[in-house]
Amino acid sequence: MLRANSPVRIPPRVHILILVVAIIVFGYRGWDARMWLMYLDEVFVKHAIAPDVVYEGLRGTLDPLGFLTSFSGYIHLVPRVLAELFAAVSLESYPFLTWLTATAVWSISAWIVFVAISASSRSTVAGSFAALAFVFHPASNIILLGQLNALQWPMLLACTITAVTAYRPHTRVGRVALVVLFIATALNAALTFLVIGALAFSYLRDRSRQYTAILFAATTVPFVLQVITYLGQEARQVKSRQLANVVRETLYATQVLVPGSLRNGVDTAPSGLGLVLIITFWTTLVAALIAAVIRLRNTDPNRAQLVVTLATTGVVFLVVSVAFNGNLNHQYLVVPYGCFWSACAVAASTLVGDRSTRLVGQLLTLVAVGTFAF
Repeated sequence: MLRANSPVRIPPRVHILILVVAIIVFGYRGWDARMWLMYLDEVFVKHAIAPDVVYEGLRGTLDPLGFLTSFSGYIHLVPRVLAELFAAVSLESYPFLTWLTATAVWSISAWIVFVAISASSRSTVAGSFAALAFVFHPASNIILLGQLNALQWPMLLACTITAVTAYRPHTRVGRVALVVLFIATALNAALTFLVIGALAFSYLRDRSRQYTAILFAATTVPFVLQVITYLGQEARQVKSRQLANVVRETLYATQVLVPGSLRNGVDTAPSGLGLVLIITFWTTLVAALIAAVIRLRNTDPNRAQLVVTLATTGVVFLVVSVAFNGNLNHQYLVVPYGCFWSACAVAASTLVGDRSTRLVGQLLTLVAVGTFAF
């Protein structure tokens, strides 16, 4: 876990540019979803219209509207609260309000990634690359951009990047807003325990980081409700959690970078040409990333550690997601790929400016651009 040794000055126009690009891209990708109610959001709308769970005793007094009612094994506080508000305004306008909210949350999360990576790497170029990789990444499609249920994923990525980089806002308003984000994420995302682990590790490495301790407490306390709720649920039916199954499902995640015409789906085996592309892409990218880390260990060990930490965090999130669920779902790629491309952004932006390693940096950039050209 790293923190920038010196603050990086980011011109206001760069902040605005990142937000504008994110809003345009996310808004366009989710545009068609503004016309209908998508997938699991039906559960929250029905609950908003006629709550189907009535609590008794102390919990009923504290939660009369059933906001802490679990769904699919854990609490979804933000979607339930927003569903109440949107349903109160108009059921006809619910999809449009959902589209607006999703566009805003995903865009703000991309901006947080930009700021955190820029501060930790002391490079606005790295922060810009990381944010734009998240914005244009194929994991953020209309299925995720058109429903409140999926808001947990950009929020989880923003919290993860913040925790890993030990980023701290310079203003009091920013620090309070970040605490609120961590609390909201803890009441929406079951994988928040990985963020809690990252915060704990960061604080143990440097006990002077009082703000990290605040984030740790603000995240852990509400997450206890998630644990209590999960333990009280009946066991869900999932696919086998045997090691072979976890490995197979995890490897399927690599196919998101391959054109759809070369595969039948993320959870099926690719064609022969698709397999060649997958192996070529990941072999090239990982080799370039390793070369970048080796070079950075001699010239800038802090950035080298940041690259390794981000990449490792992405792998951990992916494996844990698959292991806990028993199979691969598309939304599980948001955080792993956000972390991995952030690692590539830090490495590439650093090495491109170094004459002796410019080829490695350009290779990382070229492979990344070629990926999104698909």
